[in-house]
Amino acid sequence: MILQLETYASDGTTSQVLQLDRRNAAELLSILYEVFPSLGSAY
Repeated sequence: MILQLETYASDGTTSQVLQLDRRNAAELLSILYEVFPSLGSAY
């Protein structure tokens, strides 16, 4: 399974596409929890 995140330019065209598999998603979560520790207590 892949999570795809897209950003868009002001004219509506796709600017960037990020595709994350489970391993990369876990790494991103780890970074987010490090930068925003209160996210871990949000759930």
